[in-house]
Amino acid sequence: MTSTVASAAPAVDPERNSTAITGWGTFNSTLPTDINKWATDNNARVIDIEPEAGGRFTAQLVQNSGVFQRALSGSTSWTYGETYASLMLKFIKEKKRPIDVERYVDSSGAVRYAAAMVENTGDTQRTFTVITNKTPTEITSAQSTFQGKVVDLDPVGSGRYDAVLLKNTGVDATGGKWFTSQSPTQLQNLVKSGWRFVSLEPDSPSTFAVVAEPDGINGGKEWWNLINVTDQQISDLQAQTGARVLQVRHYKNASNQPRATALFIDDQSAQIAQIRRDMANVAGGNPYGIYLKQVDGPVLVDLNGQRLHDPASAAKVLVHLTEAMRIREGKDEYSNMMKYYANPSALSDVEVCAYNDDGTPILTNPIEAPVFTTAKAMMWASDNRATDALLDRVGGLPAVNSTAAKLGMTKTKYEIRVGCSVKAPGQTSDENSFTLQDFGKLYEQAFHPTKSVLGPSDDTTRKAFVDSMVNGQPLFKQAIDEEAAAIGRPDLASAFYTTVEGRLKGGAYNKMYCDGTTQCDTWNITRSADGWVSLPVRTSTGAVTRRDFVQGYFFEGPMKCTGGTTPCDGHDPKFENLVKAGDKAMIDSLRPQIRAALETWK
Repeated sequence: MTSTVASAAPAVDPERNSTAITGWGTFNSTLPTDINKWATDNNARVIDIEPEAGGRFTAQLVQNSGVFQRALSGSTSWTYGETYASLMLKFIKEKKRPIDVERYVDSSGAVRYAAAMVENTGDTQRTFTVITNKTPTEITSAQSTFQGKVVDLDPVGSGRYDAVLLKNTGVDATGGKWFTSQSPTQLQNLVKSGWRFVSLEPDSPSTFAVVAEPDGINGGKEWWNLINVTDQQISDLQAQTGARVLQVRHYKNASNQPRATALFIDDQSAQIAQIRRDMANVAGGNPYGIYLKQVDGPVLVDLNGQRLHDPASAAKVLVHLTEAMRIREGKDEYSNMMKYYANPSALSDVEVCAYNDDGTPILTNPIEAPVFTTAKAMMWASDNRATDALLDRVGGLPAVNSTAAKLGMTKTKYEIRVGCSVKAPGQTSDENSFTLQDFGKLYEQAFHPTKSVLGPSDDTTRKAFVDSMVNGQPLFKQAIDEEAAAIGRPDLASAFYTTVEGRLKGGAYNKMYCDGTTQCDTWNITRSADGWVSLPVRTSTGAVTRRDFVQGYFFEGPMKCTGGTTPCDGHDPKFENLVKAGDKAMIDSLRPQIRAALETWK
């Protein structure tokens, strides 16, 4: 079937090509009613569709605004249950054209079609054709006769394909190509040769059909493709990169395992993309995350914000806040005296808790101090002995997990005594589990300017809680100087800096990856930090108000020592570079907010 229309002012279809920042959604094996409801509620439209079993569909959607604005949205942007004849009639009568066509067999055994569509009017008008059940040779012949380019290719079995073609003229004459029966190695070679995939579907358990465009057409932004992966791996890459999902196709691989292909395109800002590259460059292929949210406002940066990780000593802020809330409720006092104990084998080592190998506590070598001093030792020196004593004082692991629940930290599990023996009492796991988003909830509710769980800013308990934490202000000194100079007012930097406030808590683990050795060439590394920062903003009258943010980062995973196989301790410079990169990520993510606040001082 061919539809010919007069072109107005055409622009290249953005669905698989634009890196513009937009809202989007992805659905895996979902009922049409649920897809349509989300699309309607979020002013979105379907751009890619894949039939699944049981009348369900995997779908990709974009917000119907900006460069993605189309006349069709919600349920009108796609269709399913069509015969070939009814689908073609819909395109003609309703003046629509397909951007994705998928064939499937319904529950009655009948061949049906689903399609994602745009209007075929105005600047989206194209001359197109849909051909079905063709061999690659037949597609090539049809392409030549039609003088078109393949924009969608759907394997239908036995070496045959359905395809959507547009006239290869004007903005659509991009030099795109299509390939069938590509092995994983051939796919890699296509990427190395400068091709960017806009469609990737399995045409056998181990080969793939591809529609590709010359890479760079999207402004040099990044893109990603996955083959032979699980749905979780797709979710992991999306969370890590923040990229928009273009396409997902499910299939059975050569081992008859359920797997998928997936395509992603980078729609992050240049700032976030650079932060991502900086962190990836030192992460060694391991997971990392960065998160920034304005208090009472939007999430501004979120790469892996929902990924569970063990934050090491950064988790101690939950113990700290639990005790502060007890004091606020009159159950304790910062001036009360308390004891913790030094391990006789390491009297001055703040990282070694006082437990025997069998988990029984060592009650010799007591250190007596006020609760405030003990809390400060936990938060400033990251003293595991002080942390352990405060954990017991607040009621143990159940008490801090209760605090997490009250704060809405739904994924958090505080299950170990940080830095203590694995046999120390009450532990239910070998690691704690937090997310950057959960840390954000904690810091936002602890430091909220008017609704803090610790009361108003002048409350003595809240002030003591703040004073016992590490000052995060110096972290942003250089950025403030640079941003003040960038707006032509370096003279503002000093006064602005002195009114910036911030508190944070970092964490680090170095765990041997080689059992039974004193030195190792691979370590399980954790580096993290989370906190709160408050920027001064001047009103039109010159009064100073506050604009608050919560943020954090993490790196986690096995890393080899510098030099590869050379043994090293857990403080290898390569590992410590993670802290520099994490700090830089927190600074760079806040830079636009620093500049915006400085602008109010001009």
